[in-house]
Amino acid sequence: MGSKEAREGDREKAAEAKKAKEAEEAKGKAKKEAKGEGKKTNAELYKGLVTLSIMPPVDSGQVKRLEESLHESPDLRLVVIGGSTANGTEMVISVENAIPLVDILMKVPLVAQVTKKGKTLQVTLKAE
Repeated sequence: MGSKEAREGDREKAAEAKKAKEAEEAKGKAKKEAKGEGKKTNAELYKGLVTLSIMPPVDSGQVKRLEESLHESPDLRLVVIGGSTANGTEMVISVENAIPLVDILMKVPLVAQVTKKGKTLQVTLKAE
């Protein structure tokens, strides 16, 4: 019976070691994601005039905070903010140097999602 107990003990140790290894891997993955590593990036570069269509629902406070965030990027210049009932809120920005604009927008804490639709970038803001 001693060998049966030893085998069970070995199995338990192996299971514990496996759990510990999985926990370490999960911790490492979480650290990489927190640093932004391992995430898929949109490598498409933008330059010139770009229209950002802000998807509803949106309020003026969110638009103002997004505008302030865009001013922080040295390569972006806000040209005009407008809106209509048909198209919602739109921002036209001038991009001086070729940059990965979608990646930059996704780093703005207020932005939930950016989708390319033709020549326009549709920006969905996080709910407040």
